Amino acid sequence: MVAEKQIAKEMDSIAEIVELLKQNQKMESAANIVAMAVYVGKIDAKLDQLLTEVRDVQNQLKNIPETGNRTSMTSYLKTTVDHLSVQYKQMKEDLTQTKDTMKQKAGEIVKNVRKEGIKALNGVTEFFKIGERLKKIENKAKANLSKVDEMIERLDMFGKGMDEAKRQAVHSVNILKGKSEQQNVGSISSKMDVIKKPFIKEKEILENILQLTDNALNRCETLSQEAKGWYAGEFVQDEKTYHTSASLEKKTDDAIKRGLHKKR
Repeated sequence: MVAEKQIAKEMDSIAEIVELLKQNQKMESAANIVAMAVYVGKIDAKLDQLLTEVRDVQNQLKNIPETGNRTSMTSYLKTTVDHLSVQYKQMKEDLTQTKDTMKQKAGEIVKNVRKEGIKALNGVTEFFKIGERLKKIENKAKANLSKVDEMIERLDMFGKGMDEAKRQAVHSVNILKGKSEQQNVGSISSKMDVIKKPFIKEKEILENILQLTDNALNRCETLSQEAKGWYAGEFVQDEKTYHTSASLEKKTDDAIKRGLHKKR
């Protein structure tokens, strides 16, 4: 119920389609559209988090001087983070277009129902076409996740490599001084753990986006399959309940049209 209220607030036409589907006893399809719209909204929120995270990292990297052994790593981080920033913005644009498409298709279907009656509800199959856009977002999320994983791995390797180099340097100096005891030289890897934190956060968000996108795509496919059977002569699920004789269809059309006129 809360989900439907949120949809009604953001996408009036989609909420209206959900109500029309319920009036025509297509509860499962209504639930699938609600779920799909909710998933899209959650993906949108996650993308906002990603953009905030990457913006914070960019600001932090600006304050790190490129000196000594840090030069190559800092340069790599800045280049990679700038690339991810562009990719996240593109994902956000793709999702905005997806939401606009949903609103547009929903508005068209509602107008057609007012003109043609219940048969126009078959146009909800248009919703499953947003699957192509969602798939595009999913592919970008996978590519960006791979890039973030690579960055985390490089930071680990850099920290371990620097620790080993530091130990070797101290050991060499001790040999020259005639010292044999081991000396604690501190760990750069622990500092890398701090640097990795925002990237680990981005990794978690991207994984969440992939899960949400997969859920939304499943709803798209289910909705598509349901819609295929709606007007093939009769809605085959429970013949007693969904039998679509011409007289029953006309009564349903008239009832929906009356409902729409009341809303206006």
